[in-house]
Amino acid sequence: MGITIHYAFMIRDRDAVLQVLKEIKDIAVKLKMKIVDDSEMSLVVHPHPNSETINLEFKTWIEVKQKKEFDYCKATLQDYEKVLDDKNFVCSDFTKTQYAGYKTHILVAEMLRRVASRCTLAYVSDEADYYETRNIDKTAKNFDESSKMIGMIASMLKETFGKDSVYCAIDDTEES
Repeated sequence: MGITIHYAFMIRDRDAVLQVLKEIKDIAVKLKMKIVDDSEMSLVVHPHPNSETINLEFKTWIEVKQKKEFDYCKATLQDYEKVLDDKNFVCSDFTKTQYAGYKTHILVAEMLRRVASRCTLAYVSDEADYYETRNIDKTAKNFDESSKMIGMIASMLKETFGKDSVYCAIDDTEES
């Protein structure tokens, strides 16, 4: 529960993937974000201690679609299968930013916008509506409303089960 950004990307060639990953790594380092993984076709960035990671792991579409077990990337890109070539590089994931605050959310959205600008196919869905609107006030309001809702649910659970029995991450959320 909490505000999340969902994303899916397709890039046609390996060199373009390497270029976009280098660009995003440079931005993350400049913003003092933690690099969790930096391998040839993958970059995992931890933008804030209270945020989930940004996982940019590119694989060829044929690698993804041949997986037998559930795969989030495969599941989210199946609607685009008609336009994907087996040699295309794809990546799909989501990042929950609710507990890091709206400023971190905006940084994540802008990093994903940079990735999307280099892609042949890009899909980004932002539950705070920043990516679509770039409206900071609306984003802050959406974060505030979501935090209040999570706080109300947590209060009811604490009332029911005892405040020592329930931990809610919203209690540790930064205001900005």
